[in-house]
Amino acid sequence: MRRFGGLASFVFLSVGLAAGLCVGACGGGQSFPDASSIDAVSFDGNTTPDATPSGDITVTTHSRVGGGPSGTLVADVPVFTVQPDGTAGPSGTTSASGDLTLTGVKAGASVTAVYPVNGGYQLVTVLAVKPGDHVVLGDHYLAPLGTSTGTMTVTFPTVPNAAYYYGYNRCSSASVNDGAATSMTFATTCGNATADMSFEAYDGKFARLGYASLHGAPYTDGATAAITAWTPATSGDNFALSITGLGAAVDVVYFSTFAQWTDGFRRAQQDYYAQPAAGEAALMMTVPTGSDHVLAYAQLHQQTLQTGSQETYRVLAPSATSVAMTAPTLPWLGQVTINGAAQIAQWIPIGTGSYDAAVVFANWQRFDPSNESTTYYYWTISVPPGQTSLSWAGLPTAIADQLPTAADAVVGDMQLVDLSDAADYDALRARPEWEWSCPGCASQQGDRTEPSSVAFPFDGAEGFNPSFAAGHASGPHRSRLLRH
Repeated sequence: MRRFGGLASFVFLSVGLAAGLCVGACGGGQSFPDASSIDAVSFDGNTTPDATPSGDITVTTHSRVGGGPSGTLVADVPVFTVQPDGTAGPSGTTSASGDLTLTGVKAGASVTAVYPVNGGYQLVTVLAVKPGDHVVLGDHYLAPLGTSTGTMTVTFPTVPNAAYYYGYNRCSSASVNDGAATSMTFATTCGNATADMSFEAYDGKFARLGYASLHGAPYTDGATAAITAWTPATSGDNFALSITGLGAAVDVVYFSTFAQWTDGFRRAQQDYYAQPAAGEAALMMTVPTGSDHVLAYAQLHQQTLQTGSQETYRVLAPSATSVAMTAPTLPWLGQVTINGAAQIAQWIPIGTGSYDAAVVFANWQRFDPSNESTTYYYWTISVPPGQTSLSWAGLPTAIADQLPTAADAVVGDMQLVDLSDAADYDALRARPEWEWSCPGCASQQGDRTEPSSVAFPFDGAEGFNPSFAAGHASGPHRSRLLRH
């Protein structure tokens, strides 16, 4: 999974906050303007009243990484709207309960929340809102690990023919190279009061003999916990993955699985690859037992065509022994380009498949020589499907002051998102930001249980970054996961 590579090759993925602004390919998906056509871009300057419906929208702001515990409702977040003609719409700040209702917002307007976080700003924009929308913003992430000293002990029965025992949790691991051992000691360095834990027993040739797990074990200095029984390991790999419906140009498929526990601990087998044949790919791998759920996903590549990758995610019961996936139907992505002077960005979808939204990530920084300080900006933008170019030129001052200028060096990333349980962009806007900004992260954390798929652009860093899903990211840490 991927979320925000911060790669210089994406010089900027920006947004025209008036969602009605389209350049050449809005809705088409197959013909794209070249650089010579960019100077023809203009905003709709017609201010004559029309039949565009208007009404109330509600915005709820949850916390972001670096801004307090996950799920906290955040007050005093400035929220701006820009009407479809590019003029300023109603604005305000969220209440103590994190809510703000804005009246008189026209269909097709955009809404932007500007979070002050750690001396910088994290902006989130949703384009093409409609009266009646409830826009829920924020990140979902694990609490950071604390610090402490001391040890705790786990006891267990011996496993016949075992030579090695290994134990793992979110913040430390332990091992015993003695088949007759009946305990192992963990350093309680992370400061958590409890921990989910996974254990494996091996013979002298490192063949896996058994699994065990503990949920919510006491994890403070001097604590003890006990494994009462081991689950015998099957001979060979225990989990079958397959995918069908692959296009003829898909030449490599990477499969990955994550055994995920509630507290964020996970055990992973990553990046086993298969060569497709007749539109299908399959392989076997080993997944530890005893988790709270299993995340399986496939990453598809068209290396010969040099497009970006696609990923599709499935959340499974911890007892699952197989997953049969179908290839995503969303378009592939080519490169992302920018004309800084024209303040416009473009991306190239390849194919005519459907998807629910494009999601754009950007960051930049500004140095103030008067006090030698640097302010960091991070921006997430939800864009309706079919729109392939965006501009942020000519916007009202209240919001333009928060957006990149021609002097800012902006880097970014983007993705096309398809949620199987969202029929269209209207349905996607009804989902909280943490589901559509990083579906793989939400799937790993258990916030999503239905399938989802993402397409990434060419020339980006590929692959799943589990540290992001563990809540160590947002802003500068965003990375292809998926991802958070």
